[in-house]
Amino acid sequence: MSSEMLRGIDPRGYYATFFNQGVYPDGRGVLDEPKLVFKQGECGGVGSSVVSTQGVTVSCSIDASVSLASDAELVDVKIEPSQQLSEKDADDYNALLLSLFTNQLLIKRENLKCRDADGEKLPLDWQLHVTVKVLSLEGNLLDSAV
Repeated sequence: MSSEMLRGIDPRGYYATFFNQGVYPDGRGVLDEPKLVFKQGECGGVGSSVVSTQGVTVSCSIDASVSLASDAELVDVKIEPSQQLSEKDADDYNALLLSLFTNQLLIKRENLKCRDADGEKLPLDWQLHVTVKVLSLEGNLLDSAV
C-alpha cells in the first residue's frame, strides 16, 4: 500500500507510524524544533492567538459555550482551507487534530465540566469550537497547528 493511499484512508495511522519513530513524515526529528513564536490575545483581527514556527504561521480562534451535559463531543476543530492548503489536506489535518482531542491527549473531558463555587459538578459542559486559519505555509502545518 502506498503512503499516499494510507494517508488518504487512515491519516491517524499514517502519522502515528512516523511519530512512534520520533520523526515527522518529511524526515525531521520530533525533538529537533527551532524557535517558536506564540502571541496570545487579540491579534489584529486574525484570531485569539498566532503561532509561527519553521515557515508556518497559523491563527487560532476558540469560541466557548456552555451546554447541558451529554455524551456528545465537546471539542470540534476546523482548519480552514486556503490558497496554500487544499481542502483534502485541511480535512486530513482536521481528522488528526480531532483525534488528539477525542483521545484526550490535549485536554481531558473532565476538565470541560462546569463546577459551582464549592467545586461541585454541575450538569453543564463547556463546548469548544476551534478554528485554525493558515496565514503562511512554507513548512509542516502540524508543527504550528498542534
